[in-house]
Amino acid sequence: MTLHASPGQMGLLRAAEFAPFLIFTLPAGVWADFGIRRLLMISTNLVQSAVLTFVPMAALAGLLRLDALYFLMFVMGSLKTVFEMSYQTYVPEIVKRDQLVSANSKIMLSYSLGQSAGPGFAGVLVEILGAPVAVLIDSCTYLLCAFSLVRIDHREEKRFTPHHLMVSQIVEGFRFVAKQTHIRALLWLLSLHNFFMNAVMAVLVLFVTRELGVRPGLFGMIVSLGGLGAITGALGAQRFGPIIGPGPLVILTCLLASLAAFCFPAARDGNLSGIVLLTTAYFVLSVAGSAITVYAWTIRQTLTPKRMLGKMNGAFRFCVTGVMPFGALFGGWLGGSIGIRTTLMLVACGWAGGCLLACFSPLRGLRTLVSPD
Repeated sequence: MTLHASPGQMGLLRAAEFAPFLIFTLPAGVWADFGIRRLLMISTNLVQSAVLTFVPMAALAGLLRLDALYFLMFVMGSLKTVFEMSYQTYVPEIVKRDQLVSANSKIMLSYSLGQSAGPGFAGVLVEILGAPVAVLIDSCTYLLCAFSLVRIDHREEKRFTPHHLMVSQIVEGFRFVAKQTHIRALLWLLSLHNFFMNAVMAVLVLFVTRELGVRPGLFGMIVSLGGLGAITGALGAQRFGPIIGPGPLVILTCLLASLAAFCFPAARDGNLSGIVLLTTAYFVLSVAGSAITVYAWTIRQTLTPKRMLGKMNGAFRFCVTGVMPFGALFGGWLGGSIGIRTTLMLVACGWAGGCLLACFSPLRGLRTLVSPD
């Protein structure tokens, strides 16, 4: 809003955040197997805190432009890639296999609380102090995260791999994903889910603030209230996953998320009915996203031998997250070509259709999880 971005530019901005997954996911997966996950997580948080301070400094100097934000988001996305590859393979290192669902649910619960409180707090900060100062405050949270990670007592066994063997390790990760039927089916479903999700999110802020006329503070509160659904999803996944099975639960929640996306173009203005539709959509998306994440992690962590976790996650995330910038670019391009509301409707239709096809995938028969170790 501050820099008057177009739908295409919003697509580029979101694409810049997720493009690093195409570059760093594979080597980060191998690095994670070196036994330095905790060190990588601490380091990336410290650097992210430093990088984010660029925004208020550039704003004060009058240098804040969209092309600078593209670069900033690319750097932040690169560090985020390494952090996520590290923590997703670190959990099985400190938690027993039969406790993974519970552990992942608790992680998602804490993440959900942050996701719920964060947007509302951010909206208030933007209204009162302006966007640059809000980003400066955000940079301090990365320092808090690094401090929390320093307090973990567990130490990993370091096992470095010569650089000339990294390519073979990366290939081994792809080969494992291709051979493991359920992980391969999960990859296709989540790739489709992430593509359409990012096509929606690339233009949604412009749709809500410009076409519906919703103020940033109110929009933040809508996202926060909707984000409470993530808590429901994290708790519900732990309870209902064993009943209906991990595979069917992921398919069902992906379909639920696609149906929620229809609420966005259904909103006609920023009045009470529009706010209810937006909040409902965010709530259902949060429920689904949280449940998907818990079992997407658990399925991969359980079906993969420990020695393969980093390499498998690298190959998996390269594909699943690698489609996200293309989804964002697609949403931004389509929004600029045919209008944002029409784009939201078409994307929701494609999203739902793809999820329905997943009902015929091998995931439908994944009712229990058995560890290969």
